[in-house]
Amino acid sequence: MKILINQTYYLPYISGLTLYSARLAEGLAKRGFPVTALAINHDEALDNYSEINGVKVIRANKLISFGKGLVSFAWFFKAVKQIYITDVVIVNVPQPEGWWVAIWTKLFKKKLIAIYHCDISLENIWYLKLVESMVQSSSKLLAYLANIIVTSTKDYADNSKILKNNKHKIVYSLPPIELSKYSNKEFVNVRNKINKRDIFAVGAVGRWSSEKGYEYLIRAIPDLENSLGKDNFRFVFAGPESVPGEKGYLEKIENLIPEYKEYFQFLGRLSNGELSAFYKLIDVLVIPSVNSTESLGMVQLEAMLCKTPVVVTDLPGVRIPVKETGMGVVVKVRDPKDLARGISNVILNKGTFLKNQNKVDKLMKDNKLDYLIDKII
Repeated sequence: MKILINQTYYLPYISGLTLYSARLAEGLAKRGFPVTALAINHDEALDNYSEINGVKVIRANKLISFGKGLVSFAWFFKAVKQIYITDVVIVNVPQPEGWWVAIWTKLFKKKLIAIYHCDISLENIWYLKLVESMVQSSSKLLAYLANIIVTSTKDYADNSKILKNNKHKIVYSLPPIELSKYSNKEFVNVRNKINKRDIFAVGAVGRWSSEKGYEYLIRAIPDLENSLGKDNFRFVFAGPESVPGEKGYLEKIENLIPEYKEYFQFLGRLSNGELSAFYKLIDVLVIPSVNSTESLGMVQLEAMLCKTPVVVTDLPGVRIPVKETGMGVVVKVRDPKDLARGISNVILNKGTFLKNQNKVDKLMKDNKLDYLIDKII
């Protein structure tokens, strides 16, 4: 049985969506299925045809880009060809071009599976809202035509504009998590980068994009100074600092940081082993996301598995791991004072949040990659 996995971006581009897609693709390939990943080529240095960990990767040449969106005429033709020669088509949603995949998959009478990551939510600018409307229309069609929809939590589905009307075909499964063991060298390397000394390390992992809400971390600093002590903590970021299409957001952050620059440290992209070491070394992981584009936050599951508590905002889906395990604090969205309260609470009472590690293990045991594959194939 041949399987096609479709998304706009694929590795080496790093996001929660691409990591989820790659882990699923590689898991299927390990089961012996011929798997092809189809994407648009976001980087001219990449080959249009390659193989990554047993997955055949096909990229279509990009025509233009606007923000994080990519346009490729070649992709439409390659999609039809690949759908025709495959048996099961998996689409990662949201994808602006996903409607095209959905229609041709049904015309060729193939099985269509939608991995529903999130409802897209863009800034309140007219042309971005137009893009948002187009993407949501594509997502609605995909959800309607899909044989199976996979999403992370019932909480998110209940609050999704699209999923709440398609619950009869939903399979709930947390994203596949893969944590690498770190070597002593990797641990020491990250420890030296953080240079923690006797201060508290507040960690964050991910791309710099507007839905992440990192500006609220900056605005929480005065309250953190009162509760933790001036110069007694530091924000440590792991991941790429620049994201295509987020220049305006980066400039916004850069304008806020100078007054508090001593509180920020950027480690850049880490290897898998170094990321595990990072989770072990920080005192708390924070996810200050602000809208429905964040549906869970895979990094909080990774941190919990490394016995590091988290602080997350009260968003559908995002709040669920903390509520089910007690391994962290849920704070108000876009509220720097509550964010500071949550961070201080976890740091000063860390032992309290580590008592229920067995609940974390159970949560992840029930959501393995094999479980997901068995449900959809």
